[in-house]
Amino acid sequence: MSLGEKILAVIQQPDAVKARVFLANELASMGEADLASAVMISAVRVSSLRGEFFSALALARMHLPENVQTVLVRELADRFGMDKRILGHISAPHPADPLDIEVSEELEDQLALVHNLARDLHGIGLPPNSPLPSPPLFGDLLADDLYELALLVQPLQLQRGQTLIEQGDNDRTFYLLSHGVVEVHQRRPSKEVVTLATLQAPTFIGEMSLLTTVARRASVVSQGPGVAWCIDSALMSALAHKHPQLIQSLHQLIKRRQLDNLLRLSDVFSAVETKDSLLRAFKLRVVEVDEKVFEQGAEPPGLFVILHGEAVVMAQTPDGRRIHLATLSEGDTFGEFSLLNNEPTTASVWMPDGGILLHLPVESYRLIRRLEPNLERALRQLMDLRSHHMHNLFHSVSHSFEDLETPEWLMTEEAPLNTGEEEDGKGIPIG
Repeated sequence: MSLGEKILAVIQQPDAVKARVFLANELASMGEADLASAVMISAVRVSSLRGEFFSALALARMHLPENVQTVLVRELADRFGMDKRILGHISAPHPADPLDIEVSEELEDQLALVHNLARDLHGIGLPPNSPLPSPPLFGDLLADDLYELALLVQPLQLQRGQTLIEQGDNDRTFYLLSHGVVEVHQRRPSKEVVTLATLQAPTFIGEMSLLTTVARRASVVSQGPGVAWCIDSALMSALAHKHPQLIQSLHQLIKRRQLDNLLRLSDVFSAVETKDSLLRAFKLRVVEVDEKVFEQGAEPPGLFVILHGEAVVMAQTPDGRRIHLATLSEGDTFGEFSLLNNEPTTASVWMPDGGILLHLPVESYRLIRRLEPNLERALRQLMDLRSHHMHNLFHSVSHSFEDLETPEWLMTEEAPLNTGEEEDGKGIPIG
């Protein structure tokens, strides 16, 4: 497209941010740097006027010099900060009417027209004093704090096939995906690669790394062009000290998203209807490396759901033997035996690499089950299934007749017995 055609696209759709970006890029390729910058600034402001916080922030941070960024981000903060933003029913902006302007064939006239288009944004975007959407995470901050965070986070431009997070890595960065689509893949011990989810912006990615040192449990790959905002542990620690409500908000977002997934995918929680009540009842618990969640024989601690990491379940038999019952992973529950029977725990559970759990204390469960009888029925079905499995394991152990605990006689260093038949290679005859 020629310069004139790109100008015409803006005239026909004055509130089309993409049209303004394409025009700015064309001007930059022509060497018209100042005018290109003016048009890009107008694209940022049009995005803001339309209530599109992340598009405005991305354009400002990725395409404009630092001194201009600070001015535009200040404008964004004063518009979208929690203390500045107008609350109420949010509606989409009405399309702006085409402008009644003709595009001259002369370059000088075209450049003059571009200058006017960049300056005049009258009638574009939401009406004055309209309610604005709350940007995820950013929207919980006051204007001054939002301004600070928006200049500190780093934008990352994504391309198709680009790996954002690698399974097994130990980095402590999480991302806010503001534009684009990513897929979450997990490589199982069998080497099979399973697609766990497809996530569309806006969404958080890798936020568990801020709460635990467990290595990444899955890989995240971009499915096309996109923008992600990087927040590492150092930045998050600084923000947590100054803005503790930010961490509280993030914890709530983690809980809600994980609980949404559980309610959608888990056999135990699929029948639950009062999602908000369940969300409030669960507590988020971070488990350190090699920490025991509870010991066998402890008082009923409640119900646990694994959000991140693996839990090992071991039980001690009446004759003192220890057996491995299960290794549980994301989405699995435990603690239902003691919870439902109101008896001491029947096994010990610990997380060798640490992790994150949702914990429903006994008192909270007793309140929830009045509202959600389906939850107790599902937990009893799970308990019956696991009881049968445990009985079989205990049964097989109790009927064992071999001496497996004193193997010294198997480990002798004496010379092998002479069977008298080595020469023919047949070994000991079996009759």
